[in-house]
Amino acid sequence: PDIYVIPSAGGAAQRLTKDPAAEIMPFWSPNGGWIYFCSARSGTRQIWRIPSHGGMEEQITKTGGCAPRVTPDGSTIYYMKRSGPIASIWKVPADGGDETLVLNNVIDRCFAVSRGRLYHVARLPDEPHVSLRYLDLTTNKVTIVRTLVGHVSPTIAVSPEGTSVLYRQVDRQGSNLMLVDNFH
Repeated sequence: PDIYVIPSAGGAAQRLTKDPAAEIMPFWSPNGGWIYFCSARSGTRQIWRIPSHGGMEEQITKTGGCAPRVTPDGSTIYYMKRSGPIASIWKVPADGGDETLVLNNVIDRCFAVSRGRLYHVARLPDEPHVSLRYLDLTTNKVTIVRTLVGHVSPTIAVSPEGTSVLYRQVDRQGSNLMLVDNFH
C-alpha cells in the first residue's frame, strides 16, 4: 500500500509514496501541509511524514510507532506502540525529537486527540470492562466517560469542537455506531 491524495471534488489521484514497504494509516496535519503515516521502510514500523503535495519523506520516530494522530495546533504527534491487543500511547514533537510515553493499557488504535484532551479506550489490569476515557493534557488527570461492554472497534473520533466522541462497539445485538454527546 502507498499514500495517495485526491481532490475532494473528484479528479485524478496523486501517488505520494513509492517505497516498497507498506505505507499505512495516513493522517492529515491540521493545516493540510503534511501527511503523517506509518511505514517499516527503515526496518521497523516508524512514523513518517510527507508534504501533502508530494516531496521528500521524513522519519519522525526512531523507537517505533504506528497510527499517528496530530494535535489541533499541529505541534505534537501522538502514536501507538503495541504488544498484542494492548498498546501504549507515545508523543513526539511534529518535527521529530524526544519520544515520551503518555499512557499504557490502551486498546490498539482506539484513541483520538482534541484540544487539550486525549480520548482513548482502556482497561487497567484490575478492571472487568474497558472504558472510554480522556486524559486532560494539562493536568494529566484521566476521566472515565463511559464503561463499555462488548468489543470496541479501533474507530474513535472527536468532533472538531470537542463536544462529541464517536466510537463503534460490537455487542450481541450487532454493530452500532455510538455517539457520546454533551459531556463537558
